[in-house]
Amino acid sequence: MKHLMIIFVLLSSTISVFSQQERTVFGKSGWRISGVWGGPAVGVGQFDDAPVVFRGGFGGVEFGKQLFLGWGGFETDNDVYIDALDNDKFKMDYSGFILGFTPAAHKTIHPSFMVLAGTGNARVGESESDNMLVVQPTLGLELNVFRFFHLSLDGGYRLVTNVDIPEMTGQDLSGPYAEVKMKFGFSW
Repeated sequence: MKHLMIIFVLLSSTISVFSQQERTVFGKSGWRISGVWGGPAVGVGQFDDAPVVFRGGFGGVEFGKQLFLGWGGFETDNDVYIDALDNDKFKMDYSGFILGFTPAAHKTIHPSFMVLAGTGNARVGESESDNMLVVQPTLGLELNVFRFFHLSLDGGYRLVTNVDIPEMTGQDLSGPYAEVKMKFGFSW
């Protein structure tokens, strides 16, 4: 009987040891993939007091219904003429990695925080072009219109550095902006 009791205790402890699940960051119990989202975005801002419209898009993967990792790209949509550049036509495009956090995403209206960091190109007329670095933090409100469609109103600051165009600095291209994003996709 004593041997039977020892075997029972050993088996019970072995089963409980093997039944423990390992917790991981991106596993079943952690930040698992919970959705895929993407869509167009339209924004407004200014360069050196000249109004500018940006259009672009983004796409990425959602983890744990709160964390977003993706890629986005934007370009100037209207013709921009800047006095300091002798009124030559100015164009800018940039793209980069997006890191986003959306707390309380299950609520109809909830906050969203995103940062885009990447590289871009600034062009003046047909002659001058330069590469640049862009960091664009965003704070916004997101509305869950349908399960597959969310609408977001965002505002932030576009920080541009490493610009080497005569008569133009990163400070001239940096500034506040506002944008509207349409997110299409789904979470599971």
